[in-house]
Amino acid sequence: ANAYGFTLTVTPAAYELERKGTAEITVKVEAFGQFAKPVSLRAGSSGSGLSLGSTDATVSAPGQWAFKITAPNESGVYEVTISAKPDGISEVQRKIVILVDPKKVFLPAVSAGTK
Repeated sequence: ANAYGFTLTVTPAAYELERKGTAEITVKVEAFGQFAKPVSLRAGSSGSGLSLGSTDATVSAPGQWAFKITAPNESGVYEVTISAKPDGISEVQRKIVILVDPKKVFLPAVSAGTK
């Protein structure tokens, strides 16, 4: 049987924003093999405060979906999960990390051993 399906790419994978800053997230859907189904996309964020300009779309591959995010007025680390679900194929997820006002966020794992 020929392999077919789609790939899901989200850029950027991590983003730094100022408080109340905005950014655009781009989700690309690429097909391989004979894949030709529309893909339902969904976006959701962890925690409250991070605002998503759009939370769902349907894209036919190859195609892309872009949506804006707006940071809250407080520093923190937020996660946005993008889910893609075409008919008859299992769901694929990608996560992106949003750092708001990163100078105020303590990240010991990142800062350890980088001197």
